[in-house]
Amino acid sequence: MPFLIKFYWIKYLILAIEFMLPFFIAVKGRYIRIFISFIYFVIVCVQLGSIYYIGQFLPEVAIGNFMFINDLGVLPYYLICACVLSYILLFKYVSLKFSSIKISNICLIISLIIIIFYPKSCIKQLYNELYNTYLVNFSTKLSSKERAFVVKKLTKDYVVKDSNVSKYIESKRYNVIVFFFESFSKNTLLQDLMPNIYNLEKNSIDVINYYNHTAPTLRGLRGQLASMYQYSSAYLNKRGTFNYAAQVEKLKDFDHKRYIEKRYNASDFKSIANILNKEGYNTYFQTTVRTDDSELESDFYKVFTYMGFKKVYGYEDYKNPNKGKSGLEDDDSFNLLWDNLNHIKEPFFYGIYTVGTHVGRDVSEGHGIKYKDGKNSYLNVYHNLDYQFEQFFKKFINSKLSDNTILIITADHSAFIEPKFKKTFNPKTDVYIDQIPLIIYKKGITPRVVDAKNLNSLSLAPTILDILGITKATNMFLGSSIFDSAPKKECNYISALGPDKYKVIDGNITNITKDKKYKKVVDEIDLYQKFGGYY
Repeated sequence: MPFLIKFYWIKYLILAIEFMLPFFIAVKGRYIRIFISFIYFVIVCVQLGSIYYIGQFLPEVAIGNFMFINDLGVLPYYLICACVLSYILLFKYVSLKFSSIKISNICLIISLIIIIFYPKSCIKQLYNELYNTYLVNFSTKLSSKERAFVVKKLTKDYVVKDSNVSKYIESKRYNVIVFFFESFSKNTLLQDLMPNIYNLEKNSIDVINYYNHTAPTLRGLRGQLASMYQYSSAYLNKRGTFNYAAQVEKLKDFDHKRYIEKRYNASDFKSIANILNKEGYNTYFQTTVRTDDSELESDFYKVFTYMGFKKVYGYEDYKNPNKGKSGLEDDDSFNLLWDNLNHIKEPFFYGIYTVGTHVGRDVSEGHGIKYKDGKNSYLNVYHNLDYQFEQFFKKFINSKLSDNTILIITADHSAFIEPKFKKTFNPKTDVYIDQIPLIIYKKGITPRVVDAKNLNSLSLAPTILDILGITKATNMFLGSSIFDSAPKKECNYISALGPDKYKVIDGNITNITKDKKYKKVVDEIDLYQKFGGYY
């Protein structure tokens, strides 16, 4: 049946057949057949919903990021309810029309043939992605020998070899604020849509041909701040799980802060926070979710605390009663940032992640402005992000803080290419890898355009340290500063989405996972993903 893949309409025909088969399979069966056919039907509906919502079958990146399903709004819950209701109604209708065990058995055989022989079947696709999810989250533990090999290979005592940063900006101990905007591809930064950030870009160091090294959010954030790949989409310890709540229950006098300190100090590699802490910086990170002890399983809390940030701010730190119900909206995030900047100690490094431009979101009532008629949610959220940034920037630029503080605007990762986004922005790529902004602003800076020549976001941490004049520090960074003239590792030009690896070739983002020419570097990155995914 592989030849059928050549005909695009075939997959939709078979999808329709898969949708109907469960009802015929169950009509003359006992409860076990009804149960199996119901599960089959739910899987088909989930895959149909995924195709409608993101233009493809449910991918590993979505399964691994399931804990953030609330960011997609209510659609997933409506889909589940629709699955259950439609099964009940259609099953009743079909069972009244057909009662033949022969029809039931024939349909069962057809479904098995599709599942076994058709590579694009709903079941097979879900199995493949579940296997990839298992692979990247639970079966990637390295042996002590393998870990020792990676540590020895990557550990070095320098950050930059041959810096030319002085051509663009004076290298000194600035305060640093880094904005990680959710799903922020370069092609969304349009003058009419985001005029304030667009104008800031034109008055800054504007880095072009710069790509996200991975996705989704936690992979992207941690990977940039530690200049390392990782398989896990969330936080995992060396065993693949972390049941902190259970430990607290057993140890009523558990010293949480001491445990945190022990965990991240025992890490094989250090983040930019660990390095800056030793340089006398105060390091902070701000998320949109709860980070206090009542949220014991918060991945954001664990990730950034274990990376060495001295303080992690979140939802509970913002006292405004109108803040978002499930997390900080973009206006909340910028307000909390400004509140914190008025009392934190200098010199500081402050990373902030905002979620308002996440796929599936729109501007909440009372939390910002929409774009023109407000009918396109993508235009709304990016326009609102720009507006909220402007409110912050007006206060910042008129404060003494702006005299010695660098603002860096970038993304956690590029935008997810689903049908609505594609129709709105017409991106050149169909995958979760794309050019992302890297804007470096300092009051009085001479605007320049820097061509990163297809470097990826593994470069962020070493680039920041280069600007701060910290060129020597023990680290395991894979990335290189964009201002470093020395030759760079090949992985600096290759992005990873779980098992798949991508590289820009002749202007196109190409999957090189199975290309024999790149086997050595692909295997190497697999090793780094396994190493980087655990603490």
